[in-house]
Amino acid sequence: MKKTIVVAGAAGEGINTVESFIEKILKQHGYEIFSYKNYMSRVRGGYNYSTIVVSDEVVFATVESADIFIALNKEAYEHSSSQMSNDGLLIAPEAYLTESEMKKVITYNKEALLAHTKSKNAYSMAAVGSVLNMFGIERESLEKVRNTKWPEDVNIENVKAAEFGFDASSKLHTPPEKKESRMLIGGNQAVALGALAAGISFYCAYPMAPSTGVMTFLATYE
Repeated sequence: MKKTIVVAGAAGEGINTVESFIEKILKQHGYEIFSYKNYMSRVRGGYNYSTIVVSDEVVFATVESADIFIALNKEAYEHSSSQMSNDGLLIAPEAYLTESEMKKVITYNKEALLAHTKSKNAYSMAAVGSVLNMFGIERESLEKVRNTKWPEDVNIENVKAAEFGFDASSKLHTPPEKKESRMLIGGNQAVALGALAAGISFYCAYPMAPSTGVMTFLATYE
């Protein structure tokens, strides 16, 4: 089994948050993960997306055609057709859908969602819950949709949103047997760890994407 999830939207809309929750929780349940970020050099706005390949076997590269496409805004929804596989599933706000929509769709009624949770990130957290259910993750694991840097009331409402999305989807896959614990690590972190292991004594760089992560990691763990 190998499936590709694309999370798309503008910078600042929570792409990284959705990606990190999905990756972390699926990895903890035995899935193999390989992901890649596609982004414009902007702090806000633009069209950005993360591609996450989920498999029960080791993955060495991304697969661009999305089996599950999460559209965080209208522009992402408009791009969905060109980035999805023929039988792909779309997760998009109800307001974006047309009567002639032919895709397989999961959507959330805005009023019902906001009645269930006060989360400012209700839609994106609901999308996380839907994806986790599709991959056979038990409902109790939604408690992991938390960030220790966020206030507890924010975490509570985000979990409620994830539960809403969980109930809106159906199980499609069964998690593989859990494997020996391994790290989920980014490319920049891997480069920095390799440099530290090799005994790096001097590093000179300009703080500009995409290599900034190497510099910040080295500065943190020198």
